[in-house]
Amino acid sequence: KTPDTIANQSVKIQLKFFGLWQNTYALFDEKSSLLVLNCKGAQMRIWYDGILKTLKKGSLENLQTLLFPHTFKLDRLQAVCLNESIDHLHRRKLCRLQATAEDTFVLEAVPQWLPVEQVDLFVEQLVENLMEFGQNQTLEQVFEPLIKKLLPYKRFETIENQSQVELLRQTLESCENHITDPNGNLLWRKLSLE
Repeated sequence: KTPDTIANQSVKIQLKFFGLWQNTYALFDEKSSLLVLNCKGAQMRIWYDGILKTLKKGSLENLQTLLFPHTFKLDRLQAVCLNESIDHLHRRKLCRLQATAEDTFVLEAVPQWLPVEQVDLFVEQLVENLMEFGQNQTLEQVFEPLIKKLLPYKRFETIENQSQVELLRQTLESCENHITDPNGNLLWRKLSLE
């Protein structure tokens, strides 16, 4: 069977929970084989898909105001590009920022899903995308590269019991792609016990 077939079957059929291994892999009994779910990869997929669904709406609904606004300086060309885009960024509710002194900006609010400690990466990615593609891009095009870069830094809940595994599985079923994590790695593996 192909990995696609295994993954499709694994979420659609009733699986018998077998156990957890290192709070990272959920094990399921399936006849003469063992299905293994990568829990962290599944959590990555759920988080990633949730953000993409929000971005498809065309604007971000909720920004988090930074307790300490983030001041940053750009080179002249980047500053001109960002300065021309401020109104556009505010209309689409991507962030809240203002130009201060020459080539210097203050970032006051960022998307809710962005870990505050990753503000520098957010600014870098935002400016890079505006420089390369301008304002005529979807939110997915703006943020998808950033979201993938954030994955290694995202802290996910430790899965410790069967009810958490079942909730994870149910939520994963609602994802557009329940076969791979956002980086293309398979979430499900089938191990033969014969």
